[in-house]
Amino acid sequence: MNLPNKLSLSRIFLVLPVIFLLNYSNLKWFTVCLYILICFTDWLDGWLARKYNDITVLGQFLDPLADKVIILLPIIFFVAKGTVDPWTAMIVVGREIFVTGLRLLAVNCQIVIAAGIWGKVKTVLQMLSVILLILESPWAQYFYYVSVLVSVWSGFMIWEQGKTIFKQY
Repeated sequence: MNLPNKLSLSRIFLVLPVIFLLNYSNLKWFTVCLYILICFTDWLDGWLARKYNDITVLGQFLDPLADKVIILLPIIFFVAKGTVDPWTAMIVVGREIFVTGLRLLAVNCQIVIAAGIWGKVKTVLQMLSVILLILESPWAQYFYYVSVLVSVWSGFMIWEQGKTIFKQY
């Protein structure tokens, strides 16, 4: 259990207080600060793992899991609150299930489908969307819908990559 893995694991557990705090609009700035800290650990754990060549199988599992948890739990909260349309959340969740399934199939063929630039842009837009939704910003819905579109696009790009890889077998 190296430091990058501990940071990934901390993201999973720290999002729970964020979900709890979302019920208190008077604590939204504290909630945003905590969420930004969680998002920062996403960058930090990857940077540390690469810098110190400390990439582990556990980390390759925990990091994407933590990413999904810190995005999907707040989105589901905002669906329940009525802030986010359920159909858009279904697209985001569906994309994550699809991409995870495709990656599992690729691993079964001893192929790694790495996150591309569109996946990274999607994640940043989703994190920014959650921050703006917490702050009840008028820009929140705009960024959220753009993140949904980029989510679909990045899923399509991974599908195209997967099709090419699977044609070889």
